[in-house]
Amino acid sequence: STYVASDESECRDVVRALDFASRAVDLARRPPEAPSAGRGASRVRIGLAQRVGEAPERRRQRALAAALYSEGRASAICGQHQALGAMLPDEGGRSGPLPPVTALFARGQAAFCAAWDLARELGEAQEAARAMAGLGELWYCAASANTRDSAGLAPGEP
Repeated sequence: STYVASDESECRDVVRALDFASRAVDLARRPPEAPSAGRGASRVRIGLAQRVGEAPERRRQRALAAALYSEGRASAICGQHQALGAMLPDEGGRSGPLPPVTALFARGQAAFCAAWDLARELGEAQEAARAMAGLGELWYCAASANTRDSAGLAPGEP
């Protein structure tokens, strides 16, 4: 079960989680920076890619999948807190007031589905399973919101 409290610091931390996850998604979606003028920086990046055994684009896609997973979880928790009355929509973070409950759950669902798609494209079965498990958690949070007539998510397939 999920514990939800209307404690001020908990609400602040839940909103921060959503802000940080959203920033991570934004950063991961940015195109890679061009190599800097300093020769050492390029060598470090190339050496790291060779040591890890992964192409830079693949690493970027894996980072995006992880950021999307975090955004899905944070959206679900914010949606649940708001739907259950533990926090108000105007308790948003740096980006202003929180979106409506249904928008938070829809955002989380879209993030988990995108993380699942990326994991499947990368051939990462465990990460795909993790994204689907996260989607299950989101629907659990939405179900608890639906018990309060908040209509977190409408029944149906994602």
